[in-house]
Amino acid sequence: MTSIFIQSLADYNAGRIVGRWVELEDLDKDGLWDAIKEILAMSQEPLAEEWEIADYDGFYGLSPSISQVLEIANLLSKHGEAYAIYAQYIGEDYAAEEGFEESYCGEWESFRDYADDLFDQLYLYELPDHLHFYIDYEAFARDLSMDYHHDQGSDGKIHIFRCC
Repeated sequence: MTSIFIQSLADYNAGRIVGRWVELEDLDKDGLWDAIKEILAMSQEPLAEEWEIADYDGFYGLSPSISQVLEIANLLSKHGEAYAIYAQYIGEDYAAEEGFEESYCGEWESFRDYADDLFDQLYLYELPDHLHFYIDYEAFARDLSMDYHHDQGSDGKIHIFRCC
C-alpha cells in the first residue's frame, strides 16, 4: 500500500500539524485534489492554500506534482519494492517504466546466484564437460557486478538491474 501524509503549510508554519495520511491506491488526480482540499479545509489559518507531502509510506520520494505522485504510486503498486530500488538508484526524474522493465533482472538470494545462473545459461552447455572444473564463478560474478546495480530488498533478497 502506498500512502503520503499531506499537511497544510500555513498551519505547519504556525507550529501546528494539520494533515492526514492519504492512500494512493486506486486514487485518480481528482480524488487526490479532493483530499488536499479537505485537508486545507481543516486548517485553523485563514489563508491555508499551500500544502506539502510531509511523509510517505511505501513510497520512495517526495514530489509536489500530483500527476507524478500518482504515476509513482501506480508503478510501485505494479512493480513493488523493485521499482522503488530502481528509482532511488537511477533518480526519480529518470525512473521510467520502460527503463525499469529493460534493466530489471529479478530477485535473487545473492548476486553470485544470479551470476552463476547467467554463466550457466550463456556458456556452460557450450563447454566440454572436462572444462567445467576450471570455471571461476567467483571471478565471473565479480567482473559482472561492474555492469550491474544490485540492492537488498526488505525481505533480504537482492534486486538486480543491468546498467546501461
